[in-house]
Amino acid sequence: MDGVTYCIDASSLIELKQDFPTGVFPAVWKSIAELAASCRLIAPDEVVRGIERDDVLGPGAKRRKKVFRRLDQQQIDLAREVAPRFPKLVHALGHLTYP
Repeated sequence: MDGVTYCIDASSLIELKQDFPTGVFPAVWKSIAELAASCRLIAPDEVVRGIERDDVLGPGAKRRKKVFRRLDQQQIDLAREVAPRFPKLVHALGHLTYP
C-alpha cells in the first residue's frame, strides 16, 4: 500500500483517540504520525476547528500543519452541488461555509 494517501475527518480522529488511547496503543499513533510526516495523511483545514481544543489532538494538529489542506475551487463547487441533496447532513454539521 505504499503511496496511498488517506483523507481523515475530525470525527475519525476523535473516535481514534477514544478507542485507541495513545498510552495504550502507541504503535497506532506512531503510524498516524508517520503517515502525516510522509504527506500520506491529509485532512480539510476545517478539521482543525473540530479538534483544536482537544488536549491530545489539538497540539498534534499544531505540530502537523501540512496535513491540513484548503479546499480548492472544484471541491467547493462539488460540495455546493451535493449539499442540497443531503440537508440533514448539513443540519447535523451545524453549518456549511466555504470561502
